[in-house]
Amino acid sequence: MLDTAASPQDIEDAFYHALEHRDLSALTALWADDERAYCILPLGQRLNGLQEIMTGWELLFGQSPDLHIHLHQRTMVQDGQLAVHSVVQLVQVMSQGEQRHWITATNVFLHTERGWRLLAHHASPSVAEPDSSLVLH
Repeated sequence: MLDTAASPQDIEDAFYHALEHRDLSALTALWADDERAYCILPLGQRLNGLQEIMTGWELLFGQSPDLHIHLHQRTMVQDGQLAVHSVVQLVQVMSQGEQRHWITATNVFLHTERGWRLLAHHASPSVAEPDSSLVLH
């Protein structure tokens, strides 16, 4: 069970851990049980509501090889009951040789009676590796 004092960053870390380990029950616990919850997958499919989101992840887990996800260029904004995180992910697909994909994602968290929970995840393919020479402010 998640600690109600967990921060949005704790929830985000647990989200990517659950994805790597294909842990649907852990993933379910991280999402807000809210009709406004949505998930947009890298190929553009939008999943609405907790049940549809979990069904989508279950199908994806059944089709996906092992994944390793490394987060880069994390930025975070928190104000009141909402927190927004932007991350660049290096997703390594570990089947028939390693494939590497850069994904840009936005994660939105809502503070609920159960603590911080994921309200939205929007992932899009990136065209190239992030520029490590950029200075973040």
